[in-house]
Amino acid sequence: MSKRRIDWQQIRERFVCGGHEVTHAVLAAEFKCARETITRRASKEGWAAQRSQYRHQVVTRSRGKASTLAAEHLARQLEDAETVRVLARKALAHLQTPQRVKQLNVRDCRLLLLAAARIENQALGVEGEVNVRVVAEFETKLRLLLPALGDEVYNKVLDVLALPDSGETQS
Repeated sequence: MSKRRIDWQQIRERFVCGGHEVTHAVLAAEFKCARETITRRASKEGWAAQRSQYRHQVVTRSRGKASTLAAEHLARQLEDAETVRVLARKALAHLQTPQRVKQLNVRDCRLLLLAAARIENQALGVEGEVNVRVVAEFETKLRLLLPALGDEVYNKVLDVLALPDSGETQS
């Protein structure tokens, strides 16, 4: 009776790359050979160390990939925040005369600036309230123009400027 040829490369790869469920006993049943034979060969060739090294490499690559994905997501969020901020700044640049201020939707501009700051804070993992500094330029420019607007518009703009930072709207 001739000896059956065992594919040790395949068995070793299956063990090294397999999960915790891939034991010498499982491999013996799968490849139809004695568990003790696999155990001796694995011990002699250092399969356990190879498995450990393989798992370490997989974890390292996974962390690298996760880090790259997180960085890409963060970059997209910061780009979104800048896009919103640019929209608000374009509206601010439009403010040159009291007549244009009357046409401006003040609430929307303020909310755009707040939204940009919130997106940026979320992307950077900053907790707490949005830094009101982001709205200061807008409010300062409007307050300089307010006296020329007349009482009705003046009061409307002041109401909008007093909106809470939580983004809640008033009716």
